[in-house]
Amino acid sequence: MSALRKWLFTGLLVIVPGVITAWVLSWIVSTLDQTLQILPGDWQPDKLLGFHIPGFGVLLTLSILLAVGALASNFAGRKLVEWGDLAVSRIPVVRSIYSSVKQVSDTLFSEGGNAFRTAVLVQWPREGVWTVAFVTGTPNGEVAAYLRDEFVSVYVPTTPNPTGGYFVLVRKSDCIELDMSVDAALKYIVSMGVVAPPGLAVPETGK
Repeated sequence: MSALRKWLFTGLLVIVPGVITAWVLSWIVSTLDQTLQILPGDWQPDKLLGFHIPGFGVLLTLSILLAVGALASNFAGRKLVEWGDLAVSRIPVVRSIYSSVKQVSDTLFSEGGNAFRTAVLVQWPREGVWTVAFVTGTPNGEVAAYLRDEFVSVYVPTTPNPTGGYFVLVRKSDCIELDMSVDAALKYIVSMGVVAPPGLAVPETGK
């Protein structure tokens, strides 16, 4: 029985990562293939070839992103984007949703954005309990006016699903900046601490 148990868990360790990876890739490809619906019926790859080949939607999506990026990178394109933002900002309800999403996307994807660039250790959910979090910015406006010390905005992800989490304001002095990449920190969080980041020399503290 011990040998059977060992073989079972060994088989799971070999098969599960590959199956989950294949499933995630299949979901991404099938989702992006939906972009083919914007093409005229006579231009559909399935109709032209007579059979379905997954992945054409990925190429179409990348082509659209590159084309829009190239257009928006020049002077005329930037002006079109500004006019579009101005037009959307005049539509009630829509403008609040669009502006919020645009601010988040600008922070995450722009070259000058600093969100999720730094992994830190913070005490959460109470003093004496530590977790890995990500600095997303600094408070400003009315929030900053009420805070008497220097604070940073921190996102504390949940495990094993880092897309859910908590937004908290923490004193900068209470954060310990980690010398690890965001990818390494995410792996550490998703694996519930099983996949530890490469070991680093920890500075000695005074006795």
